[in-house]
Amino acid sequence: GPVVAEKPQTVTVDSNGITTIETGFSKVTLNKLTDEVTKVPQGTEQHEMFIQEIKNMINLDSKGFDVGLIEYDDGVNPKIVTRYMGPSKLSEHYKTLSMRGKKKMIEELIEHVSDIHKCGMVHRDLKPDNILVDARPRDGNHQFDAIIDYGIAMKINRKQTESYNTAGTKFFGHPSQKDPQYNASVGQDWFSLARIFALIIRGVDTDSLDAEIQISQTGLDM
Repeated sequence: GPVVAEKPQTVTVDSNGITTIETGFSKVTLNKLTDEVTKVPQGTEQHEMFIQEIKNMINLDSKGFDVGLIEYDDGVNPKIVTRYMGPSKLSEHYKTLSMRGKKKMIEELIEHVSDIHKCGMVHRDLKPDNILVDARPRDGNHQFDAIIDYGIAMKINRKQTESYNTAGTKFFGHPSQKDPQYNASVGQDWFSLARIFALIIRGVDTDSLDAEIQISQTGLDM
């Protein structure tokens, strides 16, 4: 299956303070005044995955898991509107977490991912870029805010038959996610989380952690 590459993104801010973040996949508009985030696909080839993301968000929302969904359009011009869930990504701040911040972040992630699983779903794209945090530079006790991006989430045990199901992010995604014969499993999320936790605990780059995993015969000593 296709690997969802980390596409380069462009960020622009207009005179009204509205921030637009564009990737090859989507265009995200952040309005600080209304505290709303609007996400639209870049082209029609992204529509299917977009509609799926909307379905996944509605499903989680209906089961009491807060995905921040305000409104959506699942017609010919799909869009997702959520409330502003947090100022920055874990990828930008995990290296400066204090010991206390690390412990709290890991606890919050376990709790929130478990809640997603209790709703009968697997996220399947957990990575530091999809975790929003509120940085506390003074003491390093950065606060967990939210998990985002439900585009390739699936119901537990559902077969990974659709082309957009056999996706994942290199390093964080479990190899089974690229196999259409496999069913979506909570183990896929725990695999991703284990790697995220290793990054948080070590405070190193993904590349050096990846190299260490490749060399190691017995797994990482945490």
